This record gives sequence, structure tokens and C-alpha cells, in this order.
Amino acid sequence: MLKSEQLLADISLNIHPSSWLDDDFWRRLGEFLEQHPRVCLECPAALLAKQPRLIAKRLKSTPPCQRGVIVDQLSKWPTDALNTLKVPIKAIKLASELISHVDTDRHILRRVLSYVANAQRLGITVYAVGIERHQQAEVLKQLGVQGAQGFYFTGTINQLSAFNLPQ
Repeated sequence: MLKSEQLLADISLNIHPSSWLDDDFWRRLGEFLEQHPRVCLECPAALLAKQPRLIAKRLKSTPPCQRGVIVDQLSKWPTDALNTLKVPIKAIKLASELISHVDTDRHILRRVLSYVANAQRLGITVYAVGIERHQQAEVLKQLGVQGAQGFYFTGTINQLSAFNLPQ
């Protein structure tokens, strides 16, 4: 399956937090990434905020990771942690707690708008994962979020896709 998907687009692997601490895992992962150059790693934003130096060390010591990383489940902008990484951030996926109330809570709407503005300044793509309602998708699209994944409209969207909403 991986070989056929390589031709279509980048593939991201969401690494479990405990695996970021495992030296043997990182050795094997480095070997795997050497053979699969289109694979990008996802790092949970909470782990990045707690362990920025460890994450930076892992990414720096694994040459294929120099291509970039995706920050997953972002609920709070990790300014210091992003500066520590020293590898490109390909994208940010917003946390579901932001997505679920973005269309009803002005405070969350302002936070998302701020995160999107910060990301755009840095040239980082922002995605929303876990959208459940059409209204959420509309609001996120207006805020500058560039794609979505979730269970909304009439069924599941299995792949992260650009917004293509009916007018």
C-alpha cells in the first residue's frame, strides 16, 4: 500500500508520544524513512510544548526528518517550541477542542484566527481535523484554514482534503 500511495502525495505518520523517547524505535524509524522519502512525521503539539529539546534532538539526528514535521492537535500556540525545532514545519492540525466550538464561541474563533495568522506569517499550512458540521467548515474556511478531515455533511472524509464547499 505504501508504494502505491508514494506516487500520489506525502504520507504522514503520527508517532505515539512514548515512541519519541525510545532510542531503538528511532533507529528503526530512520532506516524506514531513508527508504520512504515522501513520509513526514506528525508530532503532538502537547509533547512538543513539554519536550521541545527532545523533539528537536530526535528530528535533527534523523536526516530524513530534516524535510519537515506536522504539528498535530494544536490547541495552544507553542512559540518557544516552534523556534527550538530547527526543521521545517509542513503543517499544523488544529485540536478538536478548537474545531468543535469555532462556530459558536467567539473566544475560540479569535484563537483560531490568531493561530492561522501566525502560521501564515511562517508559511505553514493549517488544517482542521474532526469537523462535524457544515457551519464549522464554513467558519474555518473563512478564517483561512486550508483543508479539513472529519465526519460531516453526509459521511466520512477519510483523507485530508482541501475545502471544496458548496456555494
